[in-house]
Amino acid sequence: MQVKNITNLFNAFLSIATLIACKKSNDFDSYIKFATNSININCDKDLKANPADRNLNGFLQIEGAWATGSLELTVHNFKNTPAQYSIGGDHNVRFFINDTLFLAAFDSFGGGAIGGGTLRIAEVTDDYVKGSFDYRLVGNSITKQITNGEFYMKRKW
Repeated sequence: MQVKNITNLFNAFLSIATLIACKKSNDFDSYIKFATNSININCDKDLKANPADRNLNGFLQIEGAWATGSLELTVHNFKNTPAQYSIGGDHNVRFFINDTLFLAAFDSFGGGAIGGGTLRIAEVTDDYVKGSFDYRLVGNSITKQITNGEFYMKRKW
């Protein structure tokens, strides 16, 4: 009888441990992922987005890097609400790959946009920002398409 009680106690403990381990959490890790020229890229280094309390003058910056490059998404006049931003005076992208700079930005000196694209902020709180993006970037007379971009970033610097 004592062995059966110990077995039942052990099974109950395992069931509780399994439920705790499988508990759904809203504390996701930050990520940035996208495709360029049909190659999937996941940023796995230097992931950061400026916190709401460092949202100086309505400025949002999201950054990430991988082994051969980095990506920086910048929005000026950011209102801390869901919105869509097209390349222009309030939204720029810097993309480095193998030490080559590719841009999607507004050239205030040349009088027009370089590249193009859209950044969509789907959710934003003081703790995180989530959204998607697609761009046409230009660098050294080469155009790169960035597609299926998505991000979820904890707002910490």
